[in-house]
Amino acid sequence: MKQLVVNDELIMTTEALKVHFKAIKRKKRKFPKFKSVVLGGDNTFLCDYMLNAVANANSKFKVFEYVEYLSNGNENDNRKKILDETGVTSIHYNYYEECTPLIENTLFYFFIDCNSLTEKDETITELKKILNLLKEKAKNKLVLSVILPQIPFFSNGPTSLAERELSFYLEKHCNKTEELKYYFEIEKLLREKVGEGRLDVTLLRFDNIFSPDFYRTPCVDFKALVEESVSNKKVVITDDDYKRKFTISYIRDACENIFLSAINAKGGHIYNVASKEVTVADI
Repeated sequence: MKQLVVNDELIMTTEALKVHFKAIKRKKRKFPKFKSVVLGGDNTFLCDYMLNAVANANSKFKVFEYVEYLSNGNENDNRKKILDETGVTSIHYNYYEECTPLIENTLFYFFIDCNSLTEKDETITELKKILNLLKEKAKNKLVLSVILPQIPFFSNGPTSLAERELSFYLEKHCNKTEELKYYFEIEKLLREKVGEGRLDVTLLRFDNIFSPDFYRTPCVDFKALVEESVSNKKVVITDDDYKRKFTISYIRDACENIFLSAINAKGGHIYNVASKEVTVADI
């Protein structure tokens, strides 16, 4: 049953992107003239859904001449399955380094989950390689999607913070976990590289994000909520459940936002991305 639900969501995410691909193909939506789209990053489920959706949508509406996947030779079984089913060309990072002067009119979608530290060093190295590719040609673009680690609640703080104000607050006032340090390292690297070469880089920050088969929601434990409801045979909502607000994204919305950021987002900017603001009581 679970796999049926996952397959259904893979199809629905693809259908959501097909709407935009169709509009681009019929020139009803402006889109930069990218020749290729290249996806890569660590083994986050966000990359899996986006890779599947882009490959299948492009097979129907040929927006890109090539859809490619940057491989480090360490793909999980799910990633391998998607690559096999979509027929996406898998290319090792080393090949791209050797062909740097030939890389132009290319859109890169790169994914990092800061909660996963096992591939940290390798992922940072791969990100640096892509940033070096961007320096060679002005018509290349990188959209980097990052799943943030646990962010502290602002109990008595402002209702909203600009992206740089949030970064400053986190850097100066929060206890830095290894996961937060990972994120700060990424942001610092991007700011340095963009400052040096005016690179076309957009950073998207996701906090709580979920799909039928996986979730990364540090603000709420979905599994615990379901188990507690089943155990008690009722749903218990407390006053505190109405007080704690946080943002959350569903995988289908996330993939649409990631794709459209290549059109709507400005290079050199950071965006906080979410489907909606909710409370535990809402869920």
